[in-house]
Amino acid sequence: MTQRIPKQYHFIFGLKRQLEPFHLVHYLCLESCLRINRPECIYFYYHFKPYGRYWDLIQDKLNLVYVELNSFVTNFDYLDPFVRKYRYAHQSDFIRLEQLLLRGGVYADIDTIFVNPIPDALFDQPSVLGREQDVVCQTSNRLRPSLCNAVILSE
Repeated sequence: MTQRIPKQYHFIFGLKRQLEPFHLVHYLCLESCLRINRPECIYFYYHFKPYGRYWDLIQDKLNLVYVELNSFVTNFDYLDPFVRKYRYAHQSDFIRLEQLLLRGGVYADIDTIFVNPIPDALFDQPSVLGREQDVVCQTSNRLRPSLCNAVILSE
């Protein structure tokens, strides 16, 4: 049977200005993906290009894709200043879903360290989305299931 989900990986970084060099953790994420999962390719989406020693070590192994920021998110009037500072994360939500729709494959957050390959059986599914610890509903105070978009597989 042919796998439904292509073995290509997607990572997003640099949706806000880069004031520090590319971190070792981000390098290890990408290098561990290459060594453990052996992808056909890795797409690396950015708006502000990374820089630094670890970036220099990894960038030639990636398919670099410049992305525009989503105007809805850019112009959204956040009422909560705490939430406003995570605007870049909301930009990432749009990019990851658009690119999975366009290309298919595996999206993972840039702080994911791969220690085992993603099981082959998951690539036979139309999509896979993680589940995280239940959260307390603010209106009912009951525990509710919570989905996790840190790793998504999609045909």
